[in-house]
Amino acid sequence: MSACFLLFSALAVIFFLEETNELCKDNPDPGLRVSRMIRHFIFRQNIAGQNIAVDASYSAVPGDDYNASNSLELQPTPTSACLEPSGSSDKTSKVSHYKLPFRRIWTRNLILTLLAHGLMAMHVGGFNSLWFIYLSTPRFDHTHPHPPKYKPHGFVHFTGGLALPPALIGVALAILGAIGITLQLFLYPKLSHRLGTAKSYRIFLGLFPVVYTLVPFLSRVPSWSAPPAGVSGPYVWITIVGVLSIQVLARTFALPCTTILVNNVSPHPSVLGTVHGIGQSVSSLTRTIGPIMFSWVFGKGLDMGIVGLGWWLMATVALIGFIAAQWVEEGDGHEILLEGEVRGSDGEVRRTE
Repeated sequence: MSACFLLFSALAVIFFLEETNELCKDNPDPGLRVSRMIRHFIFRQNIAGQNIAVDASYSAVPGDDYNASNSLELQPTPTSACLEPSGSSDKTSKVSHYKLPFRRIWTRNLILTLLAHGLMAMHVGGFNSLWFIYLSTPRFDHTHPHPPKYKPHGFVHFTGGLALPPALIGVALAILGAIGITLQLFLYPKLSHRLGTAKSYRIFLGLFPVVYTLVPFLSRVPSWSAPPAGVSGPYVWITIVGVLSIQVLARTFALPCTTILVNNVSPHPSVLGTVHGIGQSVSSLTRTIGPIMFSWVFGKGLDMGIVGLGWWLMATVALIGFIAAQWVEEGDGHEILLEGEVRGSDGEVRRTE
């Protein structure tokens, strides 16, 4: 089923997704050419007048292009190395002159947003891998202790996972998905609109360190079955649902808010694509490091008799990200003004030349 979804996505991208990059949008696209031939010869759709490489439905924004594009949520970055018609070459060279230099994009708000974004990607990716490892980790058995001769003591010196079989791990996965879909559809739109993007981001990031601190204590919830059998009983599943609800609630609000904030902290519309590229690179790097680091520490914790070691390290990372997010401000996408730009009393940026 997963392979079918991925294949469907791949075919949709190959045959229907059009290029928007100014450097490449005029290049021939074999996928679009084939899809239009199929639509014309098999489905008998009238696609006369459409260019095989570029859809003719696109048209130039009328009027003052700079002020008109400034009113859009996502302004284009007009840079092109391709040959263009003579009528547009002067316009392109003029507008590309207003691109913010790379060295000037590193504002305080952008750096703080990238820091919080990277740390969140690290611990969210770590949770996605460590959660299933923890669910399948054998329970602590007093008759065959690991580490040898180990006896749980104190508040943090306890060990063992939940030893759930694959079928019940699938149930835990289904619970995770069901909670996420419900919150995304019915709670997120209303609450996010009421609180605002930046405030929602700051508040719900605080739930991550709480849930990561609590997860290892699932090993101490009373179970109807004795080890080495997997945990069972209503108390175990009630606490699992509770922990997952907190984590999914935090993730449901934080992830969309991160994308919006990265968009809005761009210091100038001309570098919006660059800022998103940097954000994706940072999150990809930390999302790769997180599972490796937390899983390794989790294994070391099991050898030491502290099952929560990896989880509490994850909680520490989430806490640092939460603290960094308290200084993140929701920008307007145009923090820096270039030469010839002025901000009017209505907040709109206009050119004086």
